[in-house]
Amino acid sequence: MTDRVRELTFEERSRWGVCPVCSAQDGEPCDPGVGIALGLMADGRQPTTGVHLGRLASVPSRVRLVPA
Repeated sequence: MTDRVRELTFEERSRWGVCPVCSAQDGEPCDPGVGIALGLMADGRQPTTGVHLGRLASVPSRVRLVPA
């Protein structure tokens, strides 16, 4: 059996696990009002969505798919 590995998308990575900065739970987006989130708009306005670097740093970039 061949291992199937795939890259996680940015959307998947940005909602993986618990964020150490804003405590957003697995599957929830980060709170851009807490700390500095990636995705700040060019004019300096707060984004409606974003992700904290602390969350991205603890997320795998690839996952192995296994049969259920």
